[in-house]
Amino acid sequence: MPAQILSIRLRIMQAEIINSIVYKIGISLDKDPVDFYKQRTKLLFTSPARDKRGERVVFSIGLSEAYIKNISREIGIYQRAKELHLNFFPELLRFGETKDAKWLIYKFIVGNPLGNTYFFDPKTNFFNIIAFLESMQKLGNMLPKRIFRHSSKESYQKFIEIIVKKDQNLADKLENKIKKIANAIGDWQYDQFVHGDFHPQNILLTNDKIKVIDWEFAHYNLEPFDYSFVWIRCYDQRIRREIMSIIQGKKVDENQINFVFAINILRDYFELNQIIAGRNEFLNKQDINSAEIEAKILDLEQNLNFFVEKL
Repeated sequence: MPAQILSIRLRIMQAEIINSIVYKIGISLDKDPVDFYKQRTKLLFTSPARDKRGERVVFSIGLSEAYIKNISREIGIYQRAKELHLNFFPELLRFGETKDAKWLIYKFIVGNPLGNTYFFDPKTNFFNIIAFLESMQKLGNMLPKRIFRHSSKESYQKFIEIIVKKDQNLADKLENKIKKIANAIGDWQYDQFVHGDFHPQNILLTNDKIKVIDWEFAHYNLEPFDYSFVWIRCYDQRIRREIMSIIQGKKVDENQINFVFAINILRDYFELNQIIAGRNEFLNKQDINSAEIEAKILDLEQNLNFFVEKL
């Protein structure tokens, strides 16, 4: 059977599984799973929805072993956050599983994201975000560590392999830089609790307070990890200096800082080049202003050179 036909059938099956579960739990989705899987193969699906009473909620479901584990971690975080009365998390309402999937529903948060995936709104109050990141270490100590994965030297090596597979021509062009980043991976302590996907769309401002969503990628990593997400997606040089000053004030190994920033810049660089080439399954050129993407790629190129040279 041709791979393309098999892929289409698998996508249809994924959509059917979601629709079956949604029907049983009695919610109506804003996003149609069938339309979603016409363009994508990602085995994690999230959509705003309404419950039987018409209340706004968010439904998220994992459809593979890896994403089922992610959903399990997210459920564990929200349960613990509720016990600790931590108000910057979504409020978990329901969750469940079948032999094929695991799902959760949390209360819809009325708020505005602080930008899109790759760009913070210039009006963002970054000091609120920095204050939140400063509380992450305490948060990690309060959560059940057994449900979270820990990054390692080996997982970063695999991560680099995944990045470069996205575009072999670009990988060839950046071969020396990629090798230098790979060789810089150290035997560090990967013990900082991180959000793992700390981009502007996952940070909501509601009543002048921050709410952070999509915790399915939370794990233990290096201390600069989440900070690098904010730094990369911010253009304000004053804020960038402030973030770097905070990290350096923690007496983090300088090579570790340069490595984390370099590898996360590298990832965004590959992803944005895929958007320009029309090969990104999550975002199309129409989703983000092309001029902004090209300006961001230039910014990433300059900063990739800066951090790689310091390794």
